[in-house]
Amino acid sequence: TPVLLSQVEGAPDFEKVPKAAPVALSEMSQAPFQIMLEAAVESLQNISKVEFKTNDLIKKYAEKQASVEDVMLAVNELSLAISLASTVVTTAVQSFKEIQQMPI
Repeated sequence: TPVLLSQVEGAPDFEKVPKAAPVALSEMSQAPFQIMLEAAVESLQNISKVEFKTNDLIKKYAEKQASVEDVMLAVNELSLAISLASTVVTTAVQSFKEIQQMPI
C-alpha cells in the first residue's frame, strides 16, 4: 500500500504552508518583463540587506561579540545569494539576446 506523506515522521505539514496571494488586477496590466524586472530589483535589495547583516556580524566577531559559526553561515549565505543572482542575470541576458535574434 502507498505511504502518505503525512504518515512519514518529520515530514512537513503542507496544509500549514501559506498559500500564494492572488495576483492583483493592477499587476496583470503590467508587462511580464516589467514584473520580472521589479522582482529582480527587489531580490538585489534583499542581497544588499544580507550583505549589511554579514558585515555587521564580521564587525561583531572582531569585537568578540559574535561566534565564528554565525559569521561563516552569514558569509556562505551571502556568497550563495550573490552566486544565484549572478546566474539568474546571466541567464536572463542570454535569453533576451536569443529572443532578439529570432526571425520575425
